[in-house]
Amino acid sequence: MKAVTIWIFCMIMIFWATGIRATETINQPSQNDQYYPKVDHPPGFYEGVILFSLMGGQTLAPSGSYIKDEKYYDDTVRTRIQLGEFGPPSLLQPGVVFQPEYLAENIYQMDIEYGVWEHFGLGLTLFQFYMNARRQDIHNLPNNIVFYDPLPTKSNLYQGTGASMLFSYHPFTKKFIDPYLVLRAGVVGFTGEGHQGPYKDATRFSNKIHNGLGAVIGGGLGTNVFIGRKFGIKLEADYYQQFLKSDLFSKRNLNTYHAQIGFFMNVSSLAADM
Repeated sequence: MKAVTIWIFCMIMIFWATGIRATETINQPSQNDQYYPKVDHPPGFYEGVILFSLMGGQTLAPSGSYIKDEKYYDDTVRTRIQLGEFGPPSLLQPGVVFQPEYLAENIYQMDIEYGVWEHFGLGLTLFQFYMNARRQDIHNLPNNIVFYDPLPTKSNLYQGTGASMLFSYHPFTKKFIDPYLVLRAGVVGFTGEGHQGPYKDATRFSNKIHNGLGAVIGGGLGTNVFIGRKFGIKLEADYYQQFLKSDLFSKRNLNTYHAQIGFFMNVSSLAADM
């Protein structure tokens, strides 16, 4: 029994001495560290990093009931013009119509992202994009006088500003090339010019949408290309789906794709240098 006690005591002393030696070795810089110092804020994504980015690009392939209902209204207007339901405007004969155009315009986006874990980030996205239309419309005057535009006129079909939370996944860490997947969910406020149904409401003063509000969800694929430790170029392809309501309609949805390019900065690295 005494021998066992002595043996256990000796083993404890050996482990204790080994632990002290290992701690001293960790705390002391190695010879390689003298030539290759550790980088506190390396390029790439990692736990604790803060990335701030600004991007801009093109809106593509808008669809959904928001666009579908406006196209239906325009088709109804063109048919009624061709049938001669409205008095002809000056300089043109009755029934002269033009094909409407729906123009997807630019998007602008700002992201701030924090590396919560080694491969996952959380953050905030602010974005704004708009779409225009070039089409003919009808107008109501007193005494039940109705006329239509002789030529297509340009109008703001949609302009929305959204704020959403983002959740990102980065498969690689601390790499100059940083591909990622991002999911977003939030709210959006919007305005524009629209119509309640296929026929114009004669009691409305204008086509302007008021009190537009909705929810937005989406996702995207992108890549951060680091140029050094502090800055880089950002490429991203996004999809947004919006569920909208306003004083003009109670329920419509809008689906859009976006291709963007911009730049980003590693706020953690910049703050450390300051």
